[in-house]
Amino acid sequence: MPREQKSLASRIVELAESIASQEGLSPPNTLVVVVDRLYKPKLGFMEGLDVDPASNTLIVEKSTLDNMVYRILAGVFYLSYWNTFGVSDSTRAKELARKHFFKALVALSKGSS
Repeated sequence: MPREQKSLASRIVELAESIASQEGLSPPNTLVVVVDRLYKPKLGFMEGLDVDPASNTLIVEKSTLDNMVYRILAGVFYLSYWNTFGVSDSTRAKELARKHFFKALVALSKGSS
């Protein structure tokens, strides 16, 4: 993974974990793997994102900044629901991702300037 992609993914995960904690969730230590193309996702969580709750891993298809932010937010929130309540709640994870999307995007943009 190119250095700038790794740095970006790490920053998004850090921000998502902070938001998850503020929402009363317990985020796990999350591993993010950014790939050029996602083949046959196991979970079928959403386009461009696969989640493995057993290993707390997100496999994210490389994309534009806005897509990367939304996908990683949704994935971290999904894993946080799993870690906190032991439930797979993709609907709530996506709702939280939408709720915090613009705030996260602005925070990341400010951090890169």
